[in-house]
Amino acid sequence: MAKFYGTAGTRRGSVGNEVYYIQKTQNIVRRLPAFIHNPRTVKQQTQRIRMKNCLLGLKNVKSELDLSTFINQEVIENKDNAYIKNNVNRCSYIDKRTSNIANFPSLSDNIVCSYGTLTTLPLSIASNFIGIFLSNPLEGDVSIKTLSIELMNTYTFLRNEDTITLFYYYCDNIEYDANTLYHFVAGTQIKNMIQVQTGRKTFKINTNNENPISMYGLRIHNRLLLTLQAQTPRGTYVTLYEDNHPCYVLCFYARLIAEDQYNFPISSMLYNKGYEDMLAYSKTPAYIDLCLQSFDVNLPNY
Repeated sequence: MAKFYGTAGTRRGSVGNEVYYIQKTQNIVRRLPAFIHNPRTVKQQTQRIRMKNCLLGLKNVKSELDLSTFINQEVIENKDNAYIKNNVNRCSYIDKRTSNIANFPSLSDNIVCSYGTLTTLPLSIASNFIGIFLSNPLEGDVSIKTLSIELMNTYTFLRNEDTITLFYYYCDNIEYDANTLYHFVAGTQIKNMIQVQTGRKTFKINTNNENPISMYGLRIHNRLLLTLQAQTPRGTYVTLYEDNHPCYVLCFYARLIAEDQYNFPISSMLYNKGYEDMLAYSKTPAYIDLCLQSFDVNLPNY
């Protein structure tokens, strides 16, 4: 509040966005700069774009994964916070309209669903399928025992009793589009929602388990690849690489280190051709510019 002194109307203090003070016996008024609540700078909006993309990924995985899988989760963080911390800066650009479509797949070079100090179990592409590569051929519906021995021979960092999880996220009704990032398959756009097939398959490395791998939703492809049995509405497998419907697969394992305490690796990720092309499109200058415009970025004047 301003204060007035004497008949000359001397003022001190502030009224609204004006500040009054005396300098060398003169009354001086200074206007406060207007506070911009939402400056929408490139840096600010870029972070918002990535956050929208990251939240899509969180929604993608939460229905199937518990996400108690980040050993770098702080005491003050919940599981969602830990996921966002490990993923937001990995996310690509995505325009505002697309980011509001229910079930749209998060676009990222590596969606992280676990974080720890164990060695990452990689995913591979072999014979046009995504899965875990095996160095020696297996054939048919082998037992978990047989698979376990082969996995530990191929990946010497794995141990008996480690629990391996494969997660998949497959989009049934959109395809990559070289002109607009994606398009809905004709006749399948219902309430502007992506129809997805998603799930996880988990099994424990166990050299005493004689049950067949088919009981766990797994199969051996071309004798050298452990992959998923899940099929699409067209009768193909979700792990087929040459598919224009975007799909990604995540893989991690858990190791019991103390009572109710587990360690994890940084999870691995691979994706099919449709997802790969969408991800590449999201990094093009023209699409990045479109994304910034869709979030009303205030570009600097030069």
